[in-house]
Amino acid sequence: MKLIYTREGRYYRRWVNLVLSLLLPGAAQFLSGRRAVGLSLFALYFALAAGVIAFLVHPATAYSFVNMGPFDWFLFPFRLLIAGDGLRRPIPRMRLRSWGILVAVYISIPIILVLGARTFLVPFKVPTGTMQPTIMGNRTAPDGSPILGDHIFVNKLAYRSSEPQRGDVIAFRSKGLPMIEQDTYYIKRLAGLPGETLGIDPPYLLVNEEKVTQPEIFNRIAKKEDGFSGFYPAKVPPSYPAPLASPSARITLGPDEYLVLGDNTLNSLDGRYFGPIKRRAIIGKAFYIYAPADRKRRLD
Repeated sequence: MKLIYTREGRYYRRWVNLVLSLLLPGAAQFLSGRRAVGLSLFALYFALAAGVIAFLVHPATAYSFVNMGPFDWFLFPFRLLIAGDGLRRPIPRMRLRSWGILVAVYISIPIILVLGARTFLVPFKVPTGTMQPTIMGNRTAPDGSPILGDHIFVNKLAYRSSEPQRGDVIAFRSKGLPMIEQDTYYIKRLAGLPGETLGIDPPYLLVNEEKVTQPEIFNRIAKKEDGFSGFYPAKVPPSYPAPLASPSARITLGPDEYLVLGDNTLNSLDGRYFGPIKRRAIIGKAFYIYAPADRKRRLD
């Protein structure tokens, strides 16, 4: 890079300030000697970014991550203001080690943010309608335009201090389960707990030969309220070894096994077909729909 030589020393040309400010807000101020200003602008920028994210996730707002509208550019003018302020003083020539530290900081910030978020929160996109109407999949509007499926957050820490409960909407790994795609993730409702015997007496789910009406969501599904269709056995030929393929079929869960069902049992490839899942397969609890905008809400 070309340098400017003065009595005070050697400095980079001002375009270096601009590039650094656009890449890492506050970097030009910090490197030019205005360290408190640089750190303050850096913190303010990321605080505003967090505010935008919170605004888009909040259920009362008419925007979301999949239709951000003007919020795509909300932070860019502020970034330009920071960059403009960064031009006030030149940056002294730095050694290669200093440049290495700067690049490391630039690369590590998004990695740390992503990894930090993924330790307790995982975003999922649901393309199918197996959990409708609780979670909507990709579908077509009356005018023929496509509608994206729901995007949900899964809390990975939900079961660190407690066990999964009946009625929870959970994410789980499919590895080792028959009939479904391997090495991927599915979203279903937890219906059966370890040691229980389950069956289906349409439109009710049975646990230990008792009709399940609690939590309330099971009562709503069985009564076909709010767009639900009830519980029904798997639709397979009589010779197919599906665990719950008839009203007389029963499945008893082991001490480390759970049974999951889709809310839309008329169109759901779930535990009726592939059987129980292990505790270690459960990733976490799905708790919030964050997109599209008109679907944002907490999950029952």
